[in-house]
Amino acid sequence: MNSNWLDITKEQPKDGERVLVWDNYYGEHEIMTYNEDLKCWDDEYGDEFEVELDAVLPQEPDTLRVKFWMHLPEEPLK
Repeated sequence: MNSNWLDITKEQPKDGERVLVWDNYYGEHEIMTYNEDLKCWDDEYGDEFEVELDAVLPQEPDTLRVKFWMHLPEEPLK
C-alpha cells in the first residue's frame, strides 16, 4: 500500500464521510461511506449497508476485509 492509504484500526474517517477503500475480498477499490454509529461501511451514497468494520476474509480470519482507506480528493480528477 502506498503512503496515502490509512489503516482503519489506527485512524477513522469522519462519520458519514465518503472515502476510497480497498476491499481485500474483491481485490479492488471502491467508494464507501463510513458509518461510525453502526460500525460499518455503507455504500457510496450512505444509503445501504455494505460491510461491517470488523468483517474478515473467510479464508484469512486474521485479515480485515476493508482495512485501508483514503480521503477522496477535494477537486475532481482531471
